[in-house]
Amino acid sequence: MVGGSKRMNITPQEQQKKDGAVPFATDSSARDYVANCAELEARLMKLSSEKSLLESELNKIAGSGKTIGEKHRKNYAERRIDQLSKEMSGIRMQLRPLR
Repeated sequence: MVGGSKRMNITPQEQQKKDGAVPFATDSSARDYVANCAELEARLMKLSSEKSLLESELNKIAGSGKTIGEKHRKNYAERRIDQLSKEMSGIRMQLRPLR
């Protein structure tokens, strides 16, 4: 052999003992996967619900708002909707490889 390297055949069990990692999916990893997906989807639904409420409230505020309180509320709603959109986008990106 050139370079003196030998290829050794190692069984998956031996590799697991060597690495300490499980080579195949296990029940616990499947449960973790499902729990992670469910948690992300629940968070996405909660954010979506909050965004819908803010959008409906924003639609009720006429134009630029009649009072200073309405203007502040409108500005808050617009900023919060932007934050929610960004967070929802991030969650969707996390969910994409899981599906």
